[in-house]
Amino acid sequence: MREMCACWILLASPIAVAAEDLPSPQDEQTEAPAVPSKVTDKTFNLTITSDGQYVLNDDAVTPVELEALIQSEAGQEGAWKINLPPSAASSALSSITALLDQEGVSAVQIATASASTPPLDTPPLDTPPLDTPPLSTLPPAGPTVLVAAAAPIVPIAEVRFGGSATGLTSSEELLLSAVINRAAVGAAGTLGEHISTAVLMEAVEVRDESSTGYVVRPRDAYIRFPVISTGQVTATIGVQEPIFGQQTWFDDDADGFYTVSQRFQSVTVLSALHGVRVMGAAATARLQKDRGEVSVMMSNTGDAAVAEDNNGKDVSARLQYTLSEPVTIALSGRSGSRNIDDSGSLTAGDAAVRIKYGAISGLFEGVIGVNDDGSGDTDQPTFGGTNIALTAGVPLPIELLDTLRVTGRLAFFDPNLSTRDADAWLQNNVGLTVSWQTTGTTQLLSGLGYEVYVPIDATIPISHRALVETIFQF
Repeated sequence: MREMCACWILLASPIAVAAEDLPSPQDEQTEAPAVPSKVTDKTFNLTITSDGQYVLNDDAVTPVELEALIQSEAGQEGAWKINLPPSAASSALSSITALLDQEGVSAVQIATASASTPPLDTPPLDTPPLDTPPLSTLPPAGPTVLVAAAAPIVPIAEVRFGGSATGLTSSEELLLSAVINRAAVGAAGTLGEHISTAVLMEAVEVRDESSTGYVVRPRDAYIRFPVISTGQVTATIGVQEPIFGQQTWFDDDADGFYTVSQRFQSVTVLSALHGVRVMGAAATARLQKDRGEVSVMMSNTGDAAVAEDNNGKDVSARLQYTLSEPVTIALSGRSGSRNIDDSGSLTAGDAAVRIKYGAISGLFEGVIGVNDDGSGDTDQPTFGGTNIALTAGVPLPIELLDTLRVTGRLAFFDPNLSTRDADAWLQNNVGLTVSWQTTGTTQLLSGLGYEVYVPIDATIPISHRALVETIFQF
């Protein structure tokens, strides 16, 4: 057996995001920014101007003040209408909606002006504020938002390309590659006022120690709609992210635990407990005061891109709740078939805590379960794993560059806890990602990553991989 110690040295500096995004307070700031004094009602009309400024109820506000308002009780209980002129950058909108969703704000409407409409960032003084629909007509924040009929469906595209060098401790040779790691194209938007949909296909590089190939699979292909008129309960049907585990937090390359790697997934995906995407139906209900949500899902037992080999289904449940502004917990579980004749089952539970402290965000995750092979033996193998991740952002005072994000994580999984770790593994990732200053709907990220994959069995070589990657999103 191999004994080992994995050490990280990570930068811990105040986080900063893209120019249109919401920055965190500066180092010298010791008190939370005040909520704008003129905001006294429960309706917030926010305009994102063409030059990236914010106007709230006809008053200019700074990004820090806006962030403080969204995180306050008044902001979380209010109704928001976001006015977006044609020339405004979509990344600014994404930042606002992501923060609103993170804080559990459910009443959100987005209004997009057409090119012939007078710019929303310079309204005449006698122009009345835009009306906000009653709360009962608004669906939850996040993917389910109202979008003006001017642009109900928008195209989406993403290209990730770069190079990598992979080596094994048992060989002096390096496997070099310069490829497109991932390419995706599709569209997303709303159908009518309350129904949202997305169809996105991707080609992803897959590789082993000696060869490289691609698989084409759906990343998203779903329709989402409110179950009750208040929009507090929604249903999603189709190919979507699983609710078991924490993959959603790793997919977020702007504020999550994404590292430049071909295996930046959560430990539940790395251990093949479920796929990156699943085919199924899910229902999500917002909790009181929008501090969290409860979800249930029935889905196929494997990845959405892989044909089913049994007649069974997986049943999953998830509770996510924000205890306080910096602390969010997520508890999830799943149970389903594993053999063609449905004789066996796989049952697992996952618990995670995400903590934000100023510019730093940390994740602590644990998973445990039983893999019943259907033989009837009462002594079935118990598996378990952990995932620890840390991320922080640093502003870059360099022209054209905006933010440097440092992310590191350590994942461990043992498919049989009763043995002496011969079949377990350990994975360490460290990534540096730079966001560039862009305009319009384009986002550009560049990054360096280093990955070490360590089988606990000393007879299996350790894998090292260094990567460079550039991501275009438009």
